[in-house]
Amino acid sequence: MIGMVHMLDAKLGPDGKLQAYELPGNGDLDTERILDLIRGVAYSGDLIVYWPRRSIPTLAEPETALPAARAALQAALEKLAATKELTAYKGDKNVPKYATPAA
Repeated sequence: MIGMVHMLDAKLGPDGKLQAYELPGNGDLDTERILDLIRGVAYSGDLIVYWPRRSIPTLAEPETALPAARAALQAALEKLAATKELTAYKGDKNVPKYATPAA
């Protein structure tokens, strides 16, 4: 059972290391796929956006960043609800076996 989901996105360097934090949907992580996977296990709790502004003062103010993050996540969830039927999770059966991630 999943008790809580924290969302965060980031720009990653060619070596896969963190370059910069981004709002969900603006970075290199596949936010839509993550949302689809947690939907697939019937998670119905809250999504918490982690925004480390206190430790990284160069990030956008929470008053600006968090409403933008909420809008992006809401749009992604609405898109998933309109285009995909909710299914039980067994691996990721929506991805062909041995598929390589898109570059």
